[in-house]
Amino acid sequence: RVYAAWFSGGLRVVDIKDPSNPEEIGYFVPAPRGPHRAPQSNDVETDSRGLIYLLDRLQGLDILEMEV
Repeated sequence: RVYAAWFSGGLRVVDIKDPSNPEEIGYFVPAPRGPHRAPQSNDVETDSRGLIYLLDRLQGLDILEMEV
């Protein structure tokens, strides 16, 4: 899996088990907060427990867990 921060597109999770045919298997788009019109997801990390940390350069941090 590739976890990609996509700015106003939020988080995209892509399965690359077949590199010639990548498939988006999940996404999360944070709601805009405060005066901002769109999220600015800028960085993503995962940990050994499967938690996903999505950092927004303007609006904070979301901690997520992918449902299977």
